[in-house]
Amino acid sequence: MWSARIATPITSLCFVLGRATQPALRRNQEDIETAERFAAWAQSQEEFHNEKLVDAAAGYAVCAAAIPESHDALLDKCLALLTQAKTAGHFNQENIQKLRAPGAFDGIQNNEIFAAFVQEAEKAATQP
Repeated sequence: MWSARIATPITSLCFVLGRATQPALRRNQEDIETAERFAAWAQSQEEFHNEKLVDAAAGYAVCAAAIPESHDALLDKCLALLTQAKTAGHFNQENIQKLRAPGAFDGIQNNEIFAAFVQEAEKAATQP
């Protein structure tokens, strides 16, 4: 007899195995599409708008680090969202430290363009 208690772990396992056996190109495209949907949603939000932009930028950063063939385009999208948040005055010292902290932006920390953005945001945050 089939049990619901067994079905859930098996279903989860099948999902993981199915994802692992998909061609890498298809998985990468799905990851990019997910990041794009999240970014579109974040841009449409009013409450905590800037925080959501930064979260969406983190999604692009993760994809940029994981998908070398799309790195530059994804980094551009990441920085565009971060720039929107910066323009709105989101980046104080505390929020800048979140960009430097271990987490979603790890894969692009050593990128010159990202590092320049963080330095520029830091500079803007210290000026009155």
